[in-house]
Amino acid sequence: MKNDKKVYHPWQVLLRMFKFSKVYYRWYFGLAIITLAGSITGVLMAESYRRMINGAVQGDFALIRTGLLYAIALMVLSSILGFLNQYAGPLLDHISTRRFALYFLEKLNKIRLLNLKKYHSGELISRSDDAIGAQTDINNLSRLIIQNIFTVFIMFIYLNSLNPALTLRVFFIAITGSVIMIPLSRYLRSSYDERFRAIGEKNSFLQDIAQGVEVVRTFSLASRLEKKYKYLFEKMLTHIKKSTILEALFSHSQVIVIISGALFVLYYGGLMTFRGSLDIGALVAFLVSFEMVVGPLTAIFRIWPDFQKSISRANRVFEILDLEEEDSNINYSSCEIKPAQFPELDIRDIYFSYADTEVLKGVSFTVNRGEVTAIVGPSGSGKSTLLRLLLYLYEPDRGEILYCGYPLSSVPRTQWRERIAYVSQEPCIFSGSIYDNIIQGRLDASPEEVEEAARQAGIHDFIISTPDAYDTQVGERGIRLSGGERQRIAIARAILKNPELLILDEPTASLDSENEFLVQKALEKLMKDRTTIVAAHRLSTIRDADRIIYLEDGLVQESGNHNSLLSKKGKYYKMYFSSEEGAGENVCKK
Repeated sequence: MKNDKKVYHPWQVLLRMFKFSKVYYRWYFGLAIITLAGSITGVLMAESYRRMINGAVQGDFALIRTGLLYAIALMVLSSILGFLNQYAGPLLDHISTRRFALYFLEKLNKIRLLNLKKYHSGELISRSDDAIGAQTDINNLSRLIIQNIFTVFIMFIYLNSLNPALTLRVFFIAITGSVIMIPLSRYLRSSYDERFRAIGEKNSFLQDIAQGVEVVRTFSLASRLEKKYKYLFEKMLTHIKKSTILEALFSHSQVIVIISGALFVLYYGGLMTFRGSLDIGALVAFLVSFEMVVGPLTAIFRIWPDFQKSISRANRVFEILDLEEEDSNINYSSCEIKPAQFPELDIRDIYFSYADTEVLKGVSFTVNRGEVTAIVGPSGSGKSTLLRLLLYLYEPDRGEILYCGYPLSSVPRTQWRERIAYVSQEPCIFSGSIYDNIIQGRLDASPEEVEEAARQAGIHDFIISTPDAYDTQVGERGIRLSGGERQRIAIARAILKNPELLILDEPTASLDSENEFLVQKALEKLMKDRTTIVAAHRLSTIRDADRIIYLEDGLVQESGNHNSLLSKKGKYYKMYFSSEEGAGENVCKK
């Protein structure tokens, strides 16, 4: 799959992440106070060492004792601050990542379906993980930036008070060494982009194998797919190795800077001590403080490559979050549709295209209240597309759909979908119990209502025959159930919802004759006195429809009931008698 990858400027990504995180400003402020206190503690610790060394050199026991007491008190304080930081930091991570992950899921449910279908489900799961990772990275890196800037600033003031000349030289070495490492960050971000993309491809492919395990085995595809998986895994490892090498170069560059700086302090500071312009205690304080200066200072520059990783993750998340939402360009009118109002649909001159392929080319018909309207036609004629337009999953390129006289575009999607139940050829069964799946139709339903819906759908007897009855676990996508059982559970869910409008998309197409009979009986109860639109290949499903719409090449070729269309001996007539049912009927007539 190829997408038009949207690339954001790094600072744009960071600003968006910080803007999203601004609700936690109290947490950040509290952590900043803890960090500031920790930085001051580090400076005071260096000062306590200076006092102890000078006391030892001068033979001043009182100075040694004072320095020792300071050091003990500071170690206790440092432990307390460290505990608070380790407690509050992860707690902030849990709270903020939960919010960002839920926000990502909420946006997924609002994005236009055509945009969302460009992405593999495994890729979307991978990007959901990126949302959590990006938020965690921002939290951690924000704390590190505050901590390191505070530490460097306070250390500069302290060391400058000891010896300005040596302080300036130390900071010059640290800054120069750190700046030299900046170009590596550009390569790092590119390597992280490739790394996360490769991980997403690998995960998507593995998900396809897991979901299609029956096809993989029956077609003996395991060997070939294993080779492809090996290729994708090695591709991922190659990008991981590349980014790891760059990370290692960065880390070792920092070590070189620290060692070089320490050697300089020993050499230049030793000369100053020998000349009497720097006491031994101050030299020790410089040595102790040097890593506390160079470490945070180089860390500030090292943080940028770490930001590259979080930017790559956030970039993948924002690419999804910025997809157009369903309602983003719709201004709703003030219409109010009363619950008691029975639906009536008027489809007027509908055009719709996928990319450059026109699927519907001026489709028009009406659906009267309480009637069953069947949509038939060859594969690719636009039946499922038309149903998706009626479900308000797509919007027409031209034309309009009226609901009780109101343009559908003026009706809020949630309000519209509350009035609809949809049963597809491959029903959506969620992992969980049978009861959990049926009650999705109406979450406030009582157990008795759930059971009654199951009875009407003809699935109750099967349910109570299982050891756990309604608590029976169905497995991922209902894998522990047969096709007919899954379909009848979906019908029970629709019955429980008690919709005004029922939309069926080839509900019996993939069933054997026995299951088709059971599902057909359940559908008849569901469709009774209810406005229904059904797309089907099996003509037994639509023979008794009040109106049949024959679609071909994106156009309504014929319209009428079963008998009137047969009398015309047109396209529907040919389709009907080319089917098994129609052919059998034709033989009987002869």
